[in-house]
Amino acid sequence: MPFSVTTLAAERLIQNGRVEKELAASLARRLGLTFDEGVVLGEGMNVLVHLRPTPVVARVTRLAHLVRPPESLAGGVALARALGERAVPPSALIDPGPHLEAGRYVTFWTYRTGRPASASEAGAALRALHESAEHYLGFPLAQF
Repeated sequence: MPFSVTTLAAERLIQNGRVEKELAASLARRLGLTFDEGVVLGEGMNVLVHLRPTPVVARVTRLAHLVRPPESLAGGVALARALGERAVPPSALIDPGPHLEAGRYVTFWTYRTGRPASASEAGAALRALHESAEHYLGFPLAQF
């Protein structure tokens, strides 16, 4: 089978977040965070890794950095700080980044427990996020 972006994406997905988990763990330890294990919480364009037992979650780009500019990561951290309790805050235990590590971008966030949102709750939260972001940024977020 010839090499393609699709092949590359499939190979990354097959790894079940192992590479991203190791990358997040290595970076977090170098930044001074002590933890027992990294546990993959979710995978997609990014991989989310809970650095247990700390309340820190690493978000490691898997494919997102190929379609979004790196500046959007720093903007996301700044926006989350500005939104306060209306958003999941960046980690206060470790520099939230973004950090460039082995060609991937890593940001660190605060782990929150709870149940998954329903579709209507997620939609309402997304609308509130867009409204809050527009107030903070002074212009509306892009619509997709």
